[in-house]
Amino acid sequence: MAVRGIHAMLEMLAGCGVRYLFGNPGTTELPLNDALFDQQRLNYILGLQEVPVVAMAEGYAMASGSPGVVNVHICCGLGNSMGMLYNAYRSGSPLVVTAGQQDRRLAFEEPILWGQMVEVARHWTKWAAEVQRVEDLPSAVRRAVQTAMMPPTGPVFLSIPIDVQMEEAHLDLTPSQLPAREVRPPIEALRRAADVLAAARNPAILAGSRVVEADAVDELVAVAGRLGAPVIGEAITTHGRCSFPADHALAPPHYLSYRRRCAINSTNSTRCWSSA
Repeated sequence: MAVRGIHAMLEMLAGCGVRYLFGNPGTTELPLNDALFDQQRLNYILGLQEVPVVAMAEGYAMASGSPGVVNVHICCGLGNSMGMLYNAYRSGSPLVVTAGQQDRRLAFEEPILWGQMVEVARHWTKWAAEVQRVEDLPSAVRRAVQTAMMPPTGPVFLSIPIDVQMEEAHLDLTPSQLPAREVRPPIEALRRAADVLAAARNPAILAGSRVVEADAVDELVAVAGRLGAPVIGEAITTHGRCSFPADHALAPPHYLSYRRRCAINSTNSTRCWSSA
């Protein structure tokens, strides 16, 4: 059975496990809002400006580990959201940003609101593309979700012309299948690494934020305790992905002083994020 492009996109997102769609719609997103009315699998979270909308989607992605999907209004909406898109890029948040685009039949005349959004978004995304055929829309959604979720995670961008949203075609709506992330190195390589660590006189561990994404903080604490190795956090400024307890005995002193500053700030109702 033929299906409209925008219905196919929503079906694909729901099939990939997406539960919430954040958005600030406009004229080129009207087919999306119409399609949302007829389905029950996605909850639409309306925002009135792109900065908070994209920030909410990124916050959801970081908290849930699922792709945060957000729809913004063509060029002006994408422009408003660029600061938050940069944040998502720097923090490696699995964000899928979509925007409506003007009808392709009008593009030569450069109509109001039209612009080269892919070129604008490409610098702060893992992948950015404009869907030129409705037949390619399922593949575009699969690639967008897979690219956002595959380590190193990060944001992607899709521009979808309004005529592609409305066009009907027979489409394969099979959702994305993400490879398992729990991949173990060869046993012999692990043994050699363990021997090197056991023989080290003064070991130290440099931990990055991906430890948190892998839900391996407890394992890192256990390894550090077994080795008696201090753990130094990656020098980043991204959203508090601290891979090692800041008050642990093996945390460097600057962690402890940071924690004290956080305690002081919290008493003044100031929210404090660990930047390790």
